[in-house]
Amino acid sequence: SGAPMIETSIADIESYDKVKVAIGNLVEAIKDEEEEKVVFRMSVDRSFSIKGFGTVITGTSQGKDLKVGDLLQIYPGDRVAKIRGIQNHGVSVESLSAGNRCAINLAGIDKVDIKRGSVVATPNSLSVTRMMDVEINYLSSNSKILKNNQRVRFHHGTKEIICRIKLLDKEEINPGESGYAQLILEKELVGFTGDLGILRNYSPMFTIGGITILNPLATKTKRFNERYISKLKGGKDNNTIKLSSTIEELSPKYPTFEDMKLNFGSSEDIRKLLEILVADGEVIELITLSETLYLHKNFLEEKKDELLKILKEFHDKNPLLIGENTSTIRNKVFSKKFKNNNFLEVIS
Repeated sequence: SGAPMIETSIADIESYDKVKVAIGNLVEAIKDEEEEKVVFRMSVDRSFSIKGFGTVITGTSQGKDLKVGDLLQIYPGDRVAKIRGIQNHGVSVESLSAGNRCAINLAGIDKVDIKRGSVVATPNSLSVTRMMDVEINYLSSNSKILKNNQRVRFHHGTKEIICRIKLLDKEEINPGESGYAQLILEKELVGFTGDLGILRNYSPMFTIGGITILNPLATKTKRFNERYISKLKGGKDNNTIKLSSTIEELSPKYPTFEDMKLNFGSSEDIRKLLEILVADGEVIELITLSETLYLHKNFLEEKKDELLKILKEFHDKNPLLIGENTSTIRNKVFSKKFKNNNFLEVIS
C-alpha cells in the first residue's frame, strides 16, 4: 500500500512519538490535497428537523471551507438552500474546514427534500451520472467469480445504489484479482475521480470488493476496447479523462473556460489539460468574437449527422436547388453563439 512500517513497543513509550509524527505527516498531506479543491461537498448521513430551527443535516465535510451564509445545492436535483448555522461536535462555529464532522442548519428546505445518501455541494459544481469507469479490487475471500453484467450493491459516500457491472478488460474476475469496469447505475449519483466505494453481493448481502472511480462521467463503450482501456490504465492522466467527459457533457451548452472551471471540481491546471485534449483532437477550440468555446469531438460528430440529415431532407424536397442557405442550416443545428466563420470552421 506504500504506507510506512514503524517499529513500536509497549516497553518503549518514546517509540510512539514516531507514530505520532507519521500520522501528523499524513494529516498534513490530506489537508494540502483538500486545499487544492475548489468546491465543497458532503454526503448526508442524517436529516432531521428541530422545532424553531428547521432542517438539519449531518456528515463529514470535503473540499473547500464552509461558512454560515453559503448556498448549498442538493444533489441529485436542483434545490438550493442557505446555511443558517454550523456546529462541529456540538459547538456552533462560523466556518469549518475540510475533514470535519458537522451539523448544518439549512433554511428554505424541508427534511423530506434531503435524505441520507444525498450530497450537498457548492451550487452548479457537480454533475450527476448513471455510468462510471472504475477499477475493481475483488476480495480473495470470495468463493465465486465476478461475472460480466452481474447485479451488485454499490456503496458510495452514504448512498447505496443497485448497479450492474460491465467488465471492460476481462471475461470475468477471479477472487483476489482486479479489473477495469463500468458501473451501470439504476439511480443517479455524483462522484469525483479518485473516490472510493464498496461493492456488496446483491443477495445475500456481504462485501465482495472495493472500487476506485477513474471517471465519474463515463461514455458508453464496447467491451475490450483497447484504446478506452489504455486510457483507464494510465495512457492519459485521470484528470484529463475527467475533463474530457466534463466537456462532452457540457458541449450542448457551448461551454467556456469559466464553465469548465465551475464544473470540473478540481483546481488542477485546466489549461494544460485542455492543451492535451485539443492537441489530440478530442476537444475543438472555437474562438468567437466575444469568447472561446470548447466542444467535444463526439458532440460535433452528432451535429455532423444532424446536418447531413437536414441536407438530405432539403435535397429530397428540392432536387433542383443548389443547396440550403448557410445561415438557415447553422441556426437549425447550432447555438446562436455560432457565427458563420465558426460554422464554416467546424464543417470544413
